[in-house]
Amino acid sequence: MKTIKLFSFGFLCLFSYLNPYFEKDMTQAEAAAAAKFAQAPSIATIKWGEIKITNANGSESTFKDCICTPQGAKDWDWSITGMRHNPGIGIAQVKDLIDLADVFVLSRGVDLVLQAQDEVVEYLEKNGKQVFVQRTIEKPAYDITKPETAVHTYNELVKQGKRVVGLFHSTC
Repeated sequence: MKTIKLFSFGFLCLFSYLNPYFEKDMTQAEAAAAAKFAQAPSIATIKWGEIKITNANGSESTFKDCICTPQGAKDWDWSITGMRHNPGIGIAQVKDLIDLADVFVLSRGVDLVLQAQDEVVEYLEKNGKQVFVQRTIEKPAYDITKPETAVHTYNELVKQGKRVVGLFHSTC
C-alpha cells in the first residue's frame, strides 16, 4: 500500500513538473526546466482588442493583451508593473520570464503607440536572448501571415520549435 502511494505521489510530482497546465507554483528554475518540454501556444487570429490563442492541447483562449510562453498563454495585466504606453515595455515586464525562452518578441501594438525601452532590449541581449520589437499586426487586414509583424515572427518561431516568449498588445 505504501509503495502505491509513493508511486502515485512520485508520478503526480513528475506530472505536475512536466505539465505546463498543472496548477501549482513553481520556482523560476522549475519553470525554465518545464518550459524545455512544453510547446508554446500559437496565435490563431487577432483583431482590434482580441487575440485568439491556440494552446498546445488544441483548446483556444481569448485575450485583449497576452503573454505567450512555452508554458502557455496568460492575460498581460499592465497594472501589475504599472506599465503605460510610454515609456512602454521595460525590464519589469520581462525579468520573471527571462529563463523561459531564448527568443523574445515584443509587440508595439497595431498603431505602434506602445514603446519598448532600449534598456529592455539591452537587458535581454545581455542575457543571451534574441529580441524582436515589431508592430503587432497591420490593419485593416489583420493578416497573421504578413512578415515583419510580431504575430508572424512569433508564430514562425513556435513552428520552428524555438523557446519563445511573446508579449502582445492588440490595440493601439
